[in-house]
Amino acid sequence: MTQTPIIELDGLSKRFTKELDMAEKTARLLGSSVAPQTVHAVDNVSFRINTGEVMGLVGESGCGKSTLGRMVAGLLTPSEAGSCFTARMSRKCRAQRPVRRR
Repeated sequence: MTQTPIIELDGLSKRFTKELDMAEKTARLLGSSVAPQTVHAVDNVSFRINTGEVMGLVGESGCGKSTLGRMVAGLLTPSEAGSCFTARMSRKCRAQRPVRRR
């Protein structure tokens, strides 16, 4: 008998980008090689938790545990296409669309 998982993640990723501030933009105009910084908070995470199972998520400080939990709870959207299914909430996580800047 196949169990329906309570939570199932497949290829979930989240990146945060720190845009340049005014001083960095000015330095860039003057020839500096300053670029926006990207942090790979969660990268290609996959797992499944079935009914009756217990899972512990452990890792060093700043490794993405809370970010992963926020994506599962629906507080953050994944940066890249990955699927997140939570049976109790009956929803799928969707990757966020790129933001167009003018």
